[in-house]
Order: sequence, then structure tokens, then C-alpha cells
Amino acid sequence: MAQPPKAGILSFGAFTVETETGILRKHGVRVKLGGQSFEVLHLLLKRPGELVKREELRAALWPADTFVDFEHGLNAAVNKLREALGDSAETPRYIETLPRRGYRFVGQLNEPGPDVVAAAYPSPEPPSVPMSTPTAGRRRRQIALLLAVLLVGAVVAFLDVGGVRSRILGGQVPRLPIHSLAVLPFDNLSGDPREDYLADGMTEALIGSLAQVRSFKVISRTSVLRYRKADRPPLPQIARELGVDAVIEGSVQREGDTVRISVQLIHGPTDEHLWANQYQREVGGVLALQGEVAQAIAREIHAQMTPQESTRLSRQQPINPESFELYVKARRLSDGFDLQGSNRLLEEAVHAAPDFAPAYASMAENYVLMAMTGRSVPMDLYAKAKNAARRALELDEDLAEAHVALGWARLYEDWDWDGVEQSMRQAIDLNPSSAAAHFHYSILLSAVERHPQAIAEAQFALQLDPLSPLMITNLGWRYEPVDPEKAAALFRDALAINPNLFAARMNLGLFHLSKGKQDEALAEFQQFPAWGAGGEKPLLAYAFAVMGKKQQAIDLLNQARHPPRGTYVSKCAIAIAYAALNDPDESFRWLDRAYDERDGWLLLLRWDRRFDPLRSDPRFQTLLARMKFPPPAKTG
Repeated sequence: MAQPPKAGILSFGAFTVETETGILRKHGVRVKLGGQSFEVLHLLLKRPGELVKREELRAALWPADTFVDFEHGLNAAVNKLREALGDSAETPRYIETLPRRGYRFVGQLNEPGPDVVAAAYPSPEPPSVPMSTPTAGRRRRQIALLLAVLLVGAVVAFLDVGGVRSRILGGQVPRLPIHSLAVLPFDNLSGDPREDYLADGMTEALIGSLAQVRSFKVISRTSVLRYRKADRPPLPQIARELGVDAVIEGSVQREGDTVRISVQLIHGPTDEHLWANQYQREVGGVLALQGEVAQAIAREIHAQMTPQESTRLSRQQPINPESFELYVKARRLSDGFDLQGSNRLLEEAVHAAPDFAPAYASMAENYVLMAMTGRSVPMDLYAKAKNAARRALELDEDLAEAHVALGWARLYEDWDWDGVEQSMRQAIDLNPSSAAAHFHYSILLSAVERHPQAIAEAQFALQLDPLSPLMITNLGWRYEPVDPEKAAALFRDALAINPNLFAARMNLGLFHLSKGKQDEALAEFQQFPAWGAGGEKPLLAYAFAVMGKKQQAIDLLNQARHPPRGTYVSKCAIAIAYAALNDPDESFRWLDRAYDERDGWLLLLRWDRRFDPLRSDPRFQTLLARMKFPPPAKTG
């Protein structure tokens, strides 16, 4: 006979809850549910239909003297509860989320009675009845039905329908294979804004470590920086915008010299919690921790790693805390294109820790960016970039960023096309998710007219950094020789994100000019941002020359000869303006200066139509020979 009713039994849907023993059952079968997840359910069931605030849950589940990353802990508990109930955050049947406020139980509690008790406490087995009695037929039917149910259950478990087998075994298996990840900016829970650098540093370090694994794609830090906690949209939206399968959230809390770090992995499209862990280290060991975290995440998503990748991630390299802080703050400045300020901090960082390779690599990157954005004579900046990159590689030969910076600088000094391509491929092999490596490699491929490969590299760079207007512009550059209309559309897309992007504005203006749309071209040129510091003048001169306004073009070129101090005006740009004015001698005079200074526009010589008036001149072929351009790639 059934046991008598017992206190502490609640029921909803197919579930019964034994509040005293902490047991959850479904159709009388026990469902595995951890302690904190069960307590969350119990608290919600006490007040069905009412909001239970997050603060109330914290007070009940985590005493004030207990350290825990409450936000991540509560989210993990609720996610496990939903999984046990087969519930969904998007279409909740039982647990509803009220963003930033708390949760409430929205299911219907069953009335307490014999049925509820029977579900929790099944009746004991009745006495056996001989098969010769009148119940024998019914008994055989029951046995047949039981066997059928067991067979169906075995099939369901074997096929893992609805994740049944995974839940029974207590495991958590991602709903879909995870091939792409985004590490969102870690939160600083220390209560001191001066400790933000630790959260930023851990974010960047974890991105860098995960990016070394070839079997999945990792989004660049420049695209994830906008997703800071204050205005972060829902995770499924972030996953859609970044095009990723999973998102990593984390937090950092410092207490004296000890740092506690919490990390959790979430399935992006469904906001389903997959994995979480906490770590504690001394400040000097924080950067070394990222390799351990990266390996744990790779194991969780069943990613394949080569022995070389595992070895690199296993390296432990404690660092000087002062140097680490300076390095992270320098990276912030470089994000805002204060490249000189960034390098000043990096100089301090390497003074504090002369063996800190990432600081030298970042310094080399800054010098390359200065050269690309007209901050000084490129030749001088590339020499400094090479020195910094070589020092970084002396300290860590597997540092992909240093290989990229060194390869880019060597391209202009030596015009070693094959050697530089090997450097770029080596960087990509070391860090397959390096958007910078794919970006620079695409430029090299365009320069030697391997346009389909260049477009493919630029497209992948954009996938790795999908919200970067520079990566959108770069893809536009790669399309220019083969599909100018497509290129112009990409320049417009980049300007929609950043209206002050000089490169996109310049190329869109040149596109309009090539189509004979003079008014549209001038409108673009006149919107050049102030930081161009005179770089727009030879381009405006070129435009006026194409329009037949010779004197206006000459006046602008005379101004371009004397740029403001601390800026660089492209000598190639001046050369094409003189070519449009039908003055080849002056054009080649400026091209010679461009060669001596290693002007970046020289990479356009082979295919850019603005050099067409000069191509038949023997001096043009001599210039190509001096730059050691390889033979044109075979087509077909």
C-alpha cells in the first residue's frame, strides 16, 4: 500500500520535489540536480508567480563571508536547473528570467494529495501471483509493455534524443559542434577601477592563447571590446553579431597580491551554460594562467589540439606585475591610436622586465601602424619595428605578432617577397586566428597580383574581426582590382561604422572619380578627417588634375611638398597627381623618393590604374625591377 502523505512534497507538471531530502523526480524517476540549483528551485517554489530578487538568492545561497563570483555562480545554477527541467530561457515553462532583477516560477503547482505523494513514493511491489490464476494474461501484457518501454528507452538513450543520455550520465555536451569562440571583456569585481588592467589583460591573454588552436576560430579583441558589461546585449545577440557558436565570460577579483578568476563557457545561440571554473593565483602568475584555461575550454568543446599547440599552451611564464600593468595600459592607448603614448609605456614595461616579449612585439606593431598612418618617414619607423620584433623573437620565437611585424618591416627594406610570405605563413601557423596576420598577408598577395588569394585572406581576417571598419576597408582594397563596385560598397559599410576612417573615405572618393562623378568625389575628399594632416592634398590635386583644373592641382601639390612636422605625405600620391598632369619626369622624381623612404603606396604599382600613364616608360619597369617583384602569377 502507498505510504502516507509526508510533509515537504511539491509537484508541478511531471515533476515532484522533496524539499527535505533535496530530491527532484520526473515521473517518479530521480533527476540529477546539484545543491545550489535545487535550492534556487525550492526558493522559487515557495513563492510561485512572484519575483525572487537576485539579492535574495544571494543572501540565501551564499553567506556574506563566503567568497564566490555570485553573478556567474547564480547563472550557472539557473542554467543547470533549466537543463534538469528541460526548460528554456527564451520560452520558459517553469523558470522565467526578469533581466537584472531576478527570477520567478511561472508553472502551475499541483494540489497536494495522494497522486503527488504516490509520484514521490511509489507503492511497494504487490505479492506475486501464480501464472495459473485468472490474472496471468494481464500479467503477460504488463511484462510485454514493460519490455517495449525498456526497448524504446534504450533507443532514446543510444541516440541521445533530447540529450537524455547526457543528462542521465550527468555530463553536459554542447548542442552543436563549437567551431568559433568569442571571449567577452572580463569584469573587474575588485571595486577599484585601477584594477581594470587585470581584467583587460586576462581577456587579451586568453584570446591570444585560444587563437593558437587551429581547430576553432577566435574573434579578435578589437571586435569584442565594445561588449563591456554596462551595455552588453543578450548573449544570443552577441553570438549572432560576431558569428560564433560559443561565448566566454569571465571576471577578475584582486585581494592584495591574490587574484581570483572565474570563467564560464556559454552556448551562444541558446544562452546555455556549458562549463565554468574558478582559479586563484598570485598577481605575477595571472598571465601564465591563460594557457591552463585555454586547454580546459578546448577539452570541454572536444577540440583537437596538435602536440605543438598543447606544448605552447602548457608553458608557464610568470611576469613582473608592474610590467604587465604598463603593457595592458599601453594596449589601451594603441586601441585609441595614441601610438606614441603607447610606446612610451611599453618602453617603461621592458625597462621593468627586459625579458617581457609581448611588450616588444606590441611596440613593433605600433611602429608598423605609425608607418601605415603617416606619422613619420616609413623607412625610419620600419627600422625601429624590426629591432623591436627581433628582440621579441629572441625572447619567444613562437610569438606570432612579432613575426607579422618583422615580416611587414622586412618587406619594405629588402623587398624579399618569398621570405616575407614565409614569415606571414609562420605567423598564421602559430596563431591561426590572428586577424593582423591574415590582414597583412592579404596586402602582400594583392601586391603580387594574386587577387583571389588576397580576397580569401581578407575575408577570413574580417571573420576574425567582424566589427572592425579597417578590416572591412581592407576587403574593399582587395576587391578594387577585380570588382570596383563591390569595393565601393565595402568602403560605404566601413564608413557607416566609422565616418572618420581616412582610408575608406579616400578610396570611395577615388572610386567616384574613376566613374566620372566629380562632385561625389570632391564631397568625399573634403570630408577627410583632421588627423590626415595634409595627406589629402595630393589626392585632391589628383582629382583636380583629372577634372582638368590644372592650377588648383599645382597649388595643392606645392603645399604637399611641405607637410606639417610629425606627419608624412605619400610621395606616391604626389607622383600619381603629376602623372595626371602629364608630367612624367616630375612623377618619377617623386617615385624615386618614395622608393628611398619605402612609401607604402609602392605596393600598388603592379595593378593600380592610377599608375597607368607611366607604365610604358622604361623608368617604370626599372622601378619594378629594383623592388624585385616576382613574375605575374599564372592564371587559368
